[in-house]
Amino acid sequence: MDNDTNLSFQEFVVSTRSTTLRGWHNEAWKAVHGKKNVEDGRDFQFHFDQDVGKLLIRMKKGTDKKHSICYVLPKGECRFMVRVHAVKRLCGKRERPVSAEEMPAWIAQRMNGFAIRQEITVSPLEWYPMDWGKGALATTLVTGQAVVTDADQALATMSGGIGRARGFGLGMVILLPLAPSDQITGSSQAA
Repeated sequence: MDNDTNLSFQEFVVSTRSTTLRGWHNEAWKAVHGKKNVEDGRDFQFHFDQDVGKLLIRMKKGTDKKHSICYVLPKGECRFMVRVHAVKRLCGKRERPVSAEEMPAWIAQRMNGFAIRQEITVSPLEWYPMDWGKGALATTLVTGQAVVTDADQALATMSGGIGRARGFGLGMVILLPLAPSDQITGSSQAA
């Protein structure tokens, strides 16, 4: 696939000291928009890595960020990773987390443009408190192997994310090479 401006996006990493969902959301917003109030809503997504204190932020190409990567989909098979708030509606507003046994079907249904190649791995549930009120979000990290079957749908999935609570750093699909010796398609850009 060619590096078409309309079909690529930009990623960059920022450090954070925050340990809460709201803190991560605020740090990501600040990194992208500063103090501006944007009327069209959130135009980016992010993934938090609490262990290393980093946020990986993804947005449409065209912004001016230092040390960013203009990312283009890989042509072959790759690994994927996504932290999700996967829930199943019971009745009314009641929900329950999707079980590990239900997760392969849940993921396959939402990863439009990808074919899942092997069994997925589902981490145990982690609960993140909603620091602005009652309750907590159940999250799980899902990993597996996939191949792009439809580039336009795959890019839409990657730019929009999957599942619920995407505004709090969940649902961002991250593609990785199959082995450390493989390279991710993309190039570093200095602003």
